Amino acid sequence: MKSHLNERGFSLIELIFAMSIFVIGILAVTNMQFFSSRHNVNATMMTEGALLAESKLEELMTLNFGHADLIDTDADGNAGLGDNPAADHSQNPSTLNDSFMVHWNIADRDADSKIIRVIVTWRDRLLPKNYFVESIKIR
Repeated sequence: MKSHLNERGFSLIELIFAMSIFVIGILAVTNMQFFSSRHNVNATMMTEGALLAESKLEELMTLNFGHADLIDTDADGNAGLGDNPAADHSQNPSTLNDSFMVHWNIADRDADSKIIRVIVTWRDRLLPKNYFVESIKIR
């Protein structure tokens, strides 16, 4: 009878150990992929918010100095520039994601210039997020 001690191959314990290391590696890669895709969505939302804010600011900068969209409707001046829900003007832009809201506040600096602040708000996993840009419009 031949002895099986000299045969080459893996034992059952070695195979189970190798498979468990392989599974742990696959789980780590899967977890990394999940977090990567979630952060990618965050970056996409931030980029879309920035684009909406910059676009609205450009639109407002092209308007005539006395246009209705460039009036400080609540007359709160510089103190009201950061107002979100109580903004001078608001708009719900038509985007692929309807969770964005665009607000803009106006403050008269003097008779020949206005401060325009555009604030874009949205929710990301139930957390409020915002992005704002500001510029001065001269008559």
